[in-house]
Amino acid sequence: MPAKPDHLARGPSLIPLLQRSPRVRSTFYLGSMVVLLSAARALNDKLVSDPKSLWYQDMNTTVFPAALALSYVFARLRPEDLAAWHRAPTKSEIAQLGQGLAMGTTAMLAVFGTAAAKGWISSPTWGWEQVPMPVLLHTIAGLSAKYAIAAWEEEIVFRGYGFDALRQAIGPIGAAVVSAVLFARYHGPEDISTFLTLTLGGVMFTLLRLKHENLWLPFGFHLAWNLVQIVVFGPKNSFPSLRPIELHGPPEWIGTPGLPEPGILSILATAGVAILTAYQLWRAARSADRTHASTTREV
Repeated sequence: MPAKPDHLARGPSLIPLLQRSPRVRSTFYLGSMVVLLSAARALNDKLVSDPKSLWYQDMNTTVFPAALALSYVFARLRPEDLAAWHRAPTKSEIAQLGQGLAMGTTAMLAVFGTAAAKGWISSPTWGWEQVPMPVLLHTIAGLSAKYAIAAWEEEIVFRGYGFDALRQAIGPIGAAVVSAVLFARYHGPEDISTFLTLTLGGVMFTLLRLKHENLWLPFGFHLAWNLVQIVVFGPKNSFPSLRPIELHGPPEWIGTPGLPEPGILSILATAGVAILTAYQLWRAARSADRTHASTTREV
């Protein structure tokens, strides 16, 4: 019997295919993440069944090591993707992190400030007046760690490697839309209005990522946005926070702070940041085009 040709004997090789095909690479990466996240959700449900626990229904912390490892494995497929993993952040990137923290804090304070001015929320006491100080500090530390992990994991998956692979496969606009939709679906909204609002949030984070082509700005914004409405001004009937708030106003305007269900105020804040960032990107692109045209004429 004649021997089979070498290429048939070896069969298709997955690694070269992943290296040369952005579509295959992005499909395998995001598909693998779906499997990981589903497994993490099931594992967390078994390990943490107490609704009063800080880690109840928290799949981000469970999946973070595996998501980080998987992203690194995929980044090793190409030297250009791996380069960013093997260097320390620059001073400029640390400054961008600080800028993101300031922007997220300002946006969330604008939401709460407007609600307070309308009489829709109040914050009459400090957290240590409701629970013992050790309990408050333990909760603040735990929640801060939890949401730092969540923000970093989500940025790596949806605005980091996952976005880059999608951009190479379907272009920047398509990648921004798909990653934003996946980000919204990842949070598991049950109604269309929350899904659309989370998609808008995904678009905003993607625009922040494009501003400097790294994750430091969106990560800082994401982290501050979560911490202000959960750790600093958490709802009184939820986990202890630094300055618990009581809700009095219409739910359609104030939403459910600390949960995915947003109100009109937070939607307006998200849209405002997205529009401002898009405008800045547009101006930067126009300036680059003018500079390129001027250089071309001189040459």
